[in-house]
Amino acid sequence: MSARPSPIFRNVSSKVGIIAAFTALNLATDYMLTGLPNVKFMDAFYFIATFEFGLSVGLPVVCFTRTAYAIVNPLGAAPGFLIVFLVVGDSMYVLSGYLSRTFRLVEKESSAGDRVLSIGLIGLFSALGFDLITNFGTGLSMVGGSGLQSHLWGALVFGLITMNFPLPLGIVHEASDFLFFSTLVPSSLALLSRSGLITTGPLGRVIGKRGDNQN
Repeated sequence: MSARPSPIFRNVSSKVGIIAAFTALNLATDYMLTGLPNVKFMDAFYFIATFEFGLSVGLPVVCFTRTAYAIVNPLGAAPGFLIVFLVVGDSMYVLSGYLSRTFRLVEKESSAGDRVLSIGLIGLFSALGFDLITNFGTGLSMVGGSGLQSHLWGALVFGLITMNFPLPLGIVHEASDFLFFSTLVPSSLALLSRSGLITTGPLGRVIGKRGDNQN
């Protein structure tokens, strides 16, 4: 099965509007779920944004969402250096969405059940990647060392330990992402395919209303 081509936007305003919509959706659901640590719809939305609209949408959505939420956070603003690790961690969902779209990883599954399971596992392992990266970043600021190698190793060990101790927040994150990816993502992708926003023509998959000039 050949690689799936990137979508084409009819105009810049279509792309800007989609980025703004996903960013607003992410922030709204983040604030709504503040009382449930590590339970986030936005991880699934990152995947959906990239899977359907490409890296040029997924990456800006990550940067805008994570930076805004890290600065204006009900639990306290994140340190500047940690925002970098948070953005890189969230980019795991962009990467998984891009690879799934480009290499048709989900579409290779023959049955609907297998596709749902595959998407759920993609969410789980993306969450694991996020947790490892961000906990490592936190460890860099918490753990000392006599040299660079010992500092990096200490930060990694700190991240692995604190990921699920004293509270199993890593497990909560990975389990909730498996649930949201296996339910929210397939239904959202099906809804987008029927919405008329994405059309298929001689140039491939086109984003935007018919009749608009393509840029």
